[in-house]
Amino acid sequence: MVTGEFSAAHRTHAPRLSDAENLALYGLCNNPAGHGHNYRAELYLPPGAAVPHGLWAEFDHKNLSADIPDLRGRNVVTEAIAKLVAQRVPQARRVRVWETAAFFAEYDAAEARYRLGRRYRFNAAHRLHNPRLTPEENRRLYGPCHSPDPHGHTYLVEITVAGVLDPRTETAYDLRQLDQRAGDILSALDYTDLDGEVAAFRDDPSTGENIAAYLWSRFADQVGRALEAVSVWETAGRAFRVEAAHKAVRLE
Repeated sequence: MVTGEFSAAHRTHAPRLSDAENLALYGLCNNPAGHGHNYRAELYLPPGAAVPHGLWAEFDHKNLSADIPDLRGRNVVTEAIAKLVAQRVPQARRVRVWETAAFFAEYDAAEARYRLGRRYRFNAAHRLHNPRLTPEENRRLYGPCHSPDPHGHTYLVEITVAGVLDPRTETAYDLRQLDQRAGDILSALDYTDLDGEVAAFRDDPSTGENIAAYLWSRFADQVGRALEAVSVWETAGRAFRVEAAHKAVRLE
């Protein structure tokens, strides 16, 4: 993977929508004066491939909506930026552009499709205890996490959805809708004792694997086939992921 960074302004405005529709959809991001981000790009290249010299200079300290000819007259959302970078580096299999630390858009050149990732947090207490195991087995398996007094985490959750562009908005998914659904799902876990207050964990231990599987089930009900992956970080170094391809939990 090769990374690059650039600082740039843009305006989120879909030319096929009315001014009123754009304002309702994008709010402050539709400000005619524009706004800006510190973008981070990740390019997945075959061995030995490199990015062209000066690639990031084309984007850095620019108004993307006005200064980049290939983006003029477009809705300059992160999906459009990711695809343009992919076009500049045709060897790249995938290009992921982080607009903020909590949101990325990815263009998959091989599949000609997009992925959007959104990150959320919730705070919860839990104790690792499997009622089907003996006390000694629980202590051996879970160690201090089996202490009678619960401990807690600020869980980081990443939801990845996939799709093609809506021709009217040039976006791959309605992020307002995703945020609303995430809020509904995660609010039921936030500031709770998972084992005592969430029915799904009364009989099954609230391990990272089970939390990820639970969230996959909840988001799949709301998002449907657009759901690509659910990742849960219990700590900075301990993560769990469920993917659409096989729906298996993987420890990262």
